[in-house]
Amino acid sequence: MDSANLLRFLPELSALLMLAAFVVLFLRTRSPWLLGAIAAEVASFGFRIAFSVFGSEMMQNPIFLSAWQFSSLIWAGCLLGFAITLPPAGKS
Repeated sequence: MDSANLLRFLPELSALLMLAAFVVLFLRTRSPWLLGAIAAEVASFGFRIAFSVFGSEMMQNPIFLSAWQFSSLIWAGCLLGFAITLPPAGKS
């Protein structure tokens, strides 16, 4: 595998690592906010794969781009909700 292919695969790898981190956090906390973040990250990963496969066809579709941005907004909102509801360190 040459460096160009490796660089093209890095965004998918980072998405998978982030998804794994959310799953681990969810298993530790059972927070519904993280469950929402996992669902949004899976959707975002699906959009990323679709973009990799179909490329410019998907970039010209406004519904695709809107849905991709909306899944990112849901992800960020769920992550913020988790951060707000997380008890401070040392308090259980």
